[in-house]
Amino acid sequence: MTATAHPTIALRPFLPADAPLLAEIFRASIEEKAADDYSETQREAWASSADDEAEFGKRLGGQLTLVGTMEGSPVGFASLKAPDIIDMLYVHPAATEQGVATM
Repeated sequence: MTATAHPTIALRPFLPADAPLLAEIFRASIEEKAADDYSETQREAWASSADDEAEFGKRLGGQLTLVGTMEGSPVGFASLKAPDIIDMLYVHPAATEQGVATM
């Protein structure tokens, strides 16, 4: 039996400098994870809401936004409109099924 190392998953607050990387995570998640349920045109329209990274960062900064990290690198994020309303929850496709969204 071989031991396997599990990546360290953590949460931290959103920082304005995170906006460009979180926009990439947002777009990659939509493109790769929503392909079975949405047309290419729908995915492009949805993902384009992060094209203005300053505005995207402003949206995330205006809410409680937590960044999920693996080994210290951002791989996902969640933002809350209210204590019980999730606005956005996205994880990079390469990091899915690792427990980031669950955390």
